[in-house]
Parts: sequence; C-alpha cells; structure tokens
Amino acid sequence: MRLEIESTTDGLRRESAEAYLEAEGFEDSTIEVALEELLNRGYIYVVNEEMRLANSDT
Repeated sequence: MRLEIESTTDGLRRESAEAYLEAEGFEDSTIEVALEELLNRGYIYVVNEEMRLANSDT
C-alpha cells in the first residue's frame, strides 16, 4: 500500500499521525514500525513534539 501525504508547513502530533494511518487501514503494530522507520531514515523529523516531512528533491 502506498500512501502519499502532501507537504505542509505545520507539524502533526504523533497521535494524529497514528489516527490518520489507522483510518487508512494500517494496523497498530504496522503504524509503530512505519513511523519509526520513517524517522530513522530521515523522511520525517520531530520538532516541538510535532512530526514534519523532510524536504524531498523528487
């Protein structure tokens, strides 16, 4: 499953990101793993407890 999220200047609290992914059909265990992988790989980052998308060159 591929999920695309549009870039914004606002951050998203982790709870909101988890709720969004759950509404899109992701299971709880998958959500946790996916968010951690995105953080570890630098696709998202956290500022003031809000998740943000890293700038993409593509």
